Amino acid sequence: MALALTAIRQLLPVLQSIPQKSDTRILVLGAQDLAFTYEQAVAFLGAEGVPIKPVPPELRMTTTSFGIFNDSLWQRYRHFMHQQTFFQLLGFGPPQIDTLDVSDFENANIIHDLNQPLESSFGQYDLIINAGTLEHVFDVRQALWTLSDLTKVNGQIVHIAPAGLLNHGFYNFNAGFFSDYYEQSGWLREELYYCVVPRVADIDELIVFLKMDVGKLNHMPDDHDLGVFARYRKIEGARILFEVQQYYRDLHAAWAGRQRKEERDGARPAQGQADRNWLSDAMRQRATEKAIRRLSAYQGELVVLSSTRETGTVETCDVNLDMSKAVPETSFSWRLDLPDLPAGDAPGRERSSQLLLLENGAILGPAHAIHDDIRSLGAGQYSHWGKSLYFSTSDNTAPGANGREYSIRFPVSFLSSQP
Repeated sequence: MALALTAIRQLLPVLQSIPQKSDTRILVLGAQDLAFTYEQAVAFLGAEGVPIKPVPPELRMTTTSFGIFNDSLWQRYRHFMHQQTFFQLLGFGPPQIDTLDVSDFENANIIHDLNQPLESSFGQYDLIINAGTLEHVFDVRQALWTLSDLTKVNGQIVHIAPAGLLNHGFYNFNAGFFSDYYEQSGWLREELYYCVVPRVADIDELIVFLKMDVGKLNHMPDDHDLGVFARYRKIEGARILFEVQQYYRDLHAAWAGRQRKEERDGARPAQGQADRNWLSDAMRQRATEKAIRRLSAYQGELVVLSSTRETGTVETCDVNLDMSKAVPETSFSWRLDLPDLPAGDAPGRERSSQLLLLENGAILGPAHAIHDDIRSLGAGQYSHWGKSLYFSTSDNTAPGANGREYSIRFPVSFLSSQP
């Protein structure tokens, strides 16, 4: 579990709302590795106008679990600060911070499995921070009950949780999960939003994110990571209550109201064809063709229902690239002309190319990248623009000298899709 400056920026409002008193207590789930140095933290907090309490050099601690990485990564991470030092910068002393974890490998002072009930120490924390733990707990219900009991009246809980991270934990979360649990239980919502982060850089380098209202996002944005930030305050009389998802509570209430109205007004009218709002066959076919074009750029079995297509077979083509013809643009960015292929992206159709770039058989990306990002960041980003491929390698080495093979993959239909 690691927090970048973007996550710290999300946490600042709640950290500044906690009273600076000797009996203030904060519980952190899992020792948080921080992806920045002491000097970077001081500069960041200063730029945000946050008053700090400098920590003497001899008392500054560096992160712990980054040491599990290999030597090269350890050299990169070894100066990143420990969470205790960060809290000291904000005026919270070590005795005020507890860390709960399932084992002691990161020196947590409370060893507990959140799958199990906690029998003591209820109601003692002004703030509980979950940033990367809850998705790894199988019994989420028990974990939430325990955390709720550990929160003082007028205390707060913060969740920074993944909403679209594959092959990571047991679960991804949506904002409705937190709103249903806490608001049905009588807690006060302080903040709830989706955090959209461009997939363009390492966690310790990225300094930009988008806060998006939960009602304005109903799908995963392309080439972005998605998380949810939830902050709730426990008020007097709050209880643990979670019966039915709020969507279905509202739906069932509306249905019951409709049934009562029909009983008063007579029989339910027959459903008309217009009410069904079916897509026309032509619209359905166009949508299907568009979906096939997008999906066929990837390896795998394409399944198309027989009602719209007789077969789902899509033929793709792989072409090896001659990297001796690649022209460097910057240290990270290279250009390779593709005169024999249809034109790729262009103004007004920035995501029209169906081309994939592969390095030793592994797909690079993201595709359709901004050219300035390819030039300044690299890391496998590429863009098929016009009749040229603008690209970078996975580790920003020169493609003609790193000993790797590069190829492109596209559906055969792409050859006749454009001039």
